[in-house]
Amino acid sequence: MEKIQDILFFDLRPWKNTLPDSYFKYINHTTNNVVPIFHQQYRVEYLRHISERTIYCQIIIDNDLTVFCNMIFQETKNVSNCLLAYKIDKSRKILRELIISTGEIINLQQLNISNLESNTIDFQHKEATHITNYLLSALIKCDLEIQLHFYSSIDDIDKLEIPDYFARLLKQKAPENSFILDVTSQVASTAITENFINDNYTIFLRKAQHYQFIELPKYKALSQKNQIQIVNHIMSETVPYAVAMLDFLEYPKHLTNKYNLPKEKQYSHIAYCLNTSTRLIKGNFLVLNPASKEDRLRYTAPDFLNAVKTFYFSLTDKTK
Repeated sequence: MEKIQDILFFDLRPWKNTLPDSYFKYINHTTNNVVPIFHQQYRVEYLRHISERTIYCQIIIDNDLTVFCNMIFQETKNVSNCLLAYKIDKSRKILRELIISTGEIINLQQLNISNLESNTIDFQHKEATHITNYLLSALIKCDLEIQLHFYSSIDDIDKLEIPDYFARLLKQKAPENSFILDVTSQVASTAITENFINDNYTIFLRKAQHYQFIELPKYKALSQKNQIQIVNHIMSETVPYAVAMLDFLEYPKHLTNKYNLPKEKQYSHIAYCLNTSTRLIKGNFLVLNPASKEDRLRYTAPDFLNAVKTFYFSLTDKTK
């Protein structure tokens, strides 16, 4: 976190820095982005840059935090529960102290985000506002990444939503826009053309593409025609049936094994894909466990386990 420390306390403090913009333009061409070794579940969608200095500071902030996450995720592979708990607590303590320090500096230096639209604020103050508020969002985003990665190992009381960072750590009301987006709720369209057709098949794949639904072995085993048919079938049936089919296709297993996605996040993502409530998805997945105490009259996914297998294998027969 050396560069972040520099921005907050030392040579790179934007409200003190007198280096010309031409200097930052030069080093921006020689500064590379650090590649994350993990699948990012959040992103910061911030304001447009106003100078080369803001570009540079965003790059070094992102690099510091990516290195930090890479290190904690690497160091916690195959470690004891005690060491894991220690690493998690230590990393989150570092981040939360930086979040609090950043919030205090924003208040002390009067770097409210509204400065960026003012005609009476000098440009250096606007740069400082732009940089420090981006840093605050990036720090919160980093803590959310760590929280989600280790979700099952963190006590519920220590799990924070975005508004909690402002209320509990910064003692202030959360802004209307934190600039932090949960990728699981965003439409990912990298494999779909922009001129898409709004049918059930395309809509579902656009929503599920972020987690590579199309890479499921049972899905890939079908012909393209039958891939379209099974997705349309899922979208046209009831939620309990759709849950049973997704479970048969091993989508939850895929989300766990490849992305380490916690169950609650899985339910939220699948509810988004099927355009239904998270609670309805959760209840239907839970009753697939014979030991579940969920209401089986309300959540009926087990009733369709044989039906989804029959339908799937009818498609594989057609494939042959």
